[in-house]
Amino acid sequence: MRAVTRALGLATGLGVALSWSAGPRAEELAYAKVEPQSQIEALTQRLSDNEIARIDFLKVPQRAAVKTRLTPELLESSFYYKLEFHDIRQSAYKTEFLRAAKSVSAVPESGTPDLRSALIFYDASDTRVAAIYFDRSGSRGIVNGLPVVIHGKLYRWLDDNFGDFLR
Repeated sequence: MRAVTRALGLATGLGVALSWSAGPRAEELAYAKVEPQSQIEALTQRLSDNEIARIDFLKVPQRAAVKTRLTPELLESSFYYKLEFHDIRQSAYKTEFLRAAKSVSAVPESGTPDLRSALIFYDASDTRVAAIYFDRSGSRGIVNGLPVVIHGKLYRWLDDNFGDFLR
C-alpha cells in the first residue's frame, strides 16, 4: 500500500495531521493495566493542560481491500492517509477536538476489532504517550493495547471534519 501524507500547516490555522508509529510503546503497555476509561480521562486532561502537542490521525479507507485483519502494528505500517495536527495546542480545531474527546467512553471487551484508523498522541518532546484505534464504524477499537467498545462523538467529529479529505 502506498501511504499518502497530507499535512495542513499551522500557517493555515489548521495544524492537523495523522500518522502512526511502529506500535505501542512500553509506557503504553504499562498504562494498559489501567481501565480504558481512566486512560481516556487522563488523556483528555493532558489535552486540556496543553501537555499534548502533536496528534497523528492514520486512516485506511473503508473501500480498501485488505487481506487480513488490521492490528495496530499493521495499521501503523500500511495506512493510506496520514493527517497531522502539528501543534494541537495552537490549532483552530483544539476546542472542538477536546469537546469530542471528552465525550468518549471506553468499555473493555474481548476480541480484537478490524482497525481502520488511529489517533496517536505525542507530548511536547515528541514522545508518544497514547493511542486510540478505531474499527470501520468507530464503535470498537483499542485504547493503549486494550480492546474496547467506544461511545461518544470523537470518531464522528473526525469523519465530519476530515472524512471527505480521507476517502
